[in-house]
Amino acid sequence: MRVEVLLPARSNLPYVDWASRAMWWQILEHGCKIWLGPPPFDHSKLMLVDGQWSLVGSGNWDTRSLRLNFEFNLECYCPNFTASLDKIYQSKLQGARQVTKEEVDNRSTPVKLRDGITRLLDPFL
Repeated sequence: MRVEVLLPARSNLPYVDWASRAMWWQILEHGCKIWLGPPPFDHSKLMLVDGQWSLVGSGNWDTRSLRLNFEFNLECYCPNFTASLDKIYQSKLQGARQVTKEEVDNRSTPVKLRDGITRLLDPFL
């Protein structure tokens, strides 16, 4: 199984980036990959599974976004559509930089504290 997460290298809200970084180790320690894509900032969400199924939209996958915000996601069972989306994903990976667990672990203590404190505010972000 291969799991990859492509995030913007810099989002439109720095504190959201900080909260996100506080959780990256949980993804990386299980062999998943995190990539940071270059600008421009892209707020869309995309999930591709086994070349058959895709989910595309604007909704964040958290309680606040799914319950309170007026977001929209579209689920598709279509290999051709999923293949088209995969080409877009692969093109975005071309300019992305892979994040390593060592990089996340080697953040300075003040940065880890900042990221961790910001993560506590995650339900409100």
